[in-house]
Amino acid sequence: MLAICVAVVLQSASQRVPQALLRFEQAHSQLRTGRVSCVVTGGPAIVAMPTTRYRMELAKNGDVLWAYDADPEGVFSRDEFGNPQQLGGAQTLVKSGVAYHKAAFEFHGTIAEPGTFDRKSAPFFWGMRVDPRTIGMAPKWDDLVGQEPNTVLSNVTKGSSGFLESREGTVHRVTIQWPDGAEMVYEIDESKGWNATRISGSSRGGPWECVIDLAEHDGIWFPRRATLYRNGEMRTDLEVVEASFNTKDAPAGWTPADIGFEVGMGVEVKSSAGRSQAKEAWDGEKPVSHDEMFRRLNSGELQPGPTLKRLRKGRPSPDEERLERLRSSTRVVEAFISDWERHVAVFCHHYRLDQDQIEKAWRCLRHAQELANRYLDRSRDKFAALERRRDSREVSNEAVREEFAKLRKPIDDLFANELKPCLEKIPTRQQREAVERREKPAQQPTSQPVRPSPP
Repeated sequence: MLAICVAVVLQSASQRVPQALLRFEQAHSQLRTGRVSCVVTGGPAIVAMPTTRYRMELAKNGDVLWAYDADPEGVFSRDEFGNPQQLGGAQTLVKSGVAYHKAAFEFHGTIAEPGTFDRKSAPFFWGMRVDPRTIGMAPKWDDLVGQEPNTVLSNVTKGSSGFLESREGTVHRVTIQWPDGAEMVYEIDESKGWNATRISGSSRGGPWECVIDLAEHDGIWFPRRATLYRNGEMRTDLEVVEASFNTKDAPAGWTPADIGFEVGMGVEVKSSAGRSQAKEAWDGEKPVSHDEMFRRLNSGELQPGPTLKRLRKGRPSPDEERLERLRSSTRVVEAFISDWERHVAVFCHHYRLDQDQIEKAWRCLRHAQELANRYLDRSRDKFAALERRRDSREVSNEAVREEFAKLRKPIDDLFANELKPCLEKIPTRQQREAVERREKPAQQPTSQPVRPSPP
């Protein structure tokens, strides 16, 4: 196919915006209802939760449900070794301008009235900072925070002086220029719903890049994965595990009860300044004073919710017991072995390995995983015996954790002494020097948060 190249330099961004950018923005803005679920790894705001399951649902009446979901085992967050740290999840419902927030297993919630928070200033745990419909629209996580699909590009191109446009086949290459010489490049494929496949640019902290893998979701093109890099280092990885848009069976709407608001639950109402206005109780429809709640419960006018009934009977929360069980589970080891794949993928991109080198890297991974799985198969009886002793309470939780750590140590040693040394032999001296040159700007003092280096 002959390449068609058309270059148009505009002197002012206020002049004609390239049609490719307009089509790109329109493709995301037309996602009116639906459900997007993704796994987010990294991001400047994520410190205690290196990997998070994130979801947004849009109802027909305009209600928006945001959620940080637990994984299939019920784990909300894990440490770098895959050990469970927190169970459950958290959800925020935005309904008629009012935001209702509740974390799982907590018998209280928060209500933010209209004007209390915008998404840029909302607490990170509210899950409202990044709209999943904007995945793949910008090369930096910060450019997505607080933005709607129809505002991302205006935010990214703010202060720009012109555009340079070219086309090769179905791919439109749009270069955005600024007066100081800075540039950002969007590669937009019209054959894939006018979505971007790659976005690159630079800032004071060094070059940024977003690599986007697209897929069709019920006939609509949308990212399957978007990986954000700075100076060649992965900073954020967004993997879309489920996406459906503009479907006829979209929910009509939700109520606070759908995210766990129960009668008798404590609620904290936020003022317009973001400060706590009152700590009250939930009567099933609205916040009321604790005195009114006690009166209506005692008179039988209100029936307590299921959690309040359990608490009144003196039954403790089962969360800690579940957490101890998960911490000493073979599933933790299996999850860690699987996560080695992400380590290898980041390593390959970090050193810009060629195809032969990439194949060597994956051979290193497969060999290490084979050894790890052999050990796990040989040791399953030991893991099972430990789990039985734990469940029968023959030993303390602390003793179980210590014995579990000893059992999984050979797995950790394989990662440190087998996989990593095998990978380190692959990059050439030139590739290592290129990484050093790319990383130099990032070592200068900047306002950006400092994150650990990749492998």
